[in-house]
Amino acid sequence: GLWVAEALVKWVENLDSKAQGAVYAVSLMNEPAHMAAIDKGQGKGFVKDEAEILQWLADSASIFRKSKLPGLGQKLFLQLIETAFDNFDGTVAPWYNSEFSEDEKKQWAVMDRHWYAAWGGCDGRTAPGGGFWCDQPLEEIRKKVRGCVGGFVEGFSDKFKGLKACSEFSVGTYQDALFACNDKQVLQAFLEEQLSAFNAHDIEPYFWTWRMPYGEVFEPGWSLKHLAGLEDKPAEQCFPLPTHPNPDV
Repeated sequence: GLWVAEALVKWVENLDSKAQGAVYAVSLMNEPAHMAAIDKGQGKGFVKDEAEILQWLADSASIFRKSKLPGLGQKLFLQLIETAFDNFDGTVAPWYNSEFSEDEKKQWAVMDRHWYAAWGGCDGRTAPGGGFWCDQPLEEIRKKVRGCVGGFVEGFSDKFKGLKACSEFSVGTYQDALFACNDKQVLQAFLEEQLSAFNAHDIEPYFWTWRMPYGEVFEPGWSLKHLAGLEDKPAEQCFPLPTHPNPDV
């Protein structure tokens, strides 16, 4: 894995000036050891220990540190996910705060996490069992989302002393898209509450994802282009076989 990380850093270093100008940051692994802590609890662990995860990230960060990229103003997103650790805050925060110098944490070492309401007690559904119903009054939905995302950003901001990002969030209100909210006002409020919380705590947010024109049931919650009203349906669509325009397909 470190060979791949080193190759990526070298590739970015060798881009021409125009291409270099399009690179804001690199992330050398997304969600490393996702589900490791959960699988370990079920007797199916696939990493030696949590220190192995952090050591790999530290080693890959060292490759970035020694490269030209910090001097070019580019950043390193250090992406870690809660499901890899028994105690995320208690393990990862001390590691991040001590692994990088104060200058590095202010200039290029960005602690990166993901936050979704679609999993857990903050979800909104058209079916029972969620944190809120999709047809509740809008202000009640806002209050619920505000409290949920507020708890996340406050903990993130308090424990990690440096640059911070949330490189994945969405307006998907429930993991099963068939029962998720799709009303435009609800989704817009959902978006606004998240952005307000991120901005208030200097957490740089990135919506996941830009577009998914062939995933119609997922578009309301997971396509920013669709949410913004800018999506054009592609000319080529998937059709049930009996009505496909080409009978030979």
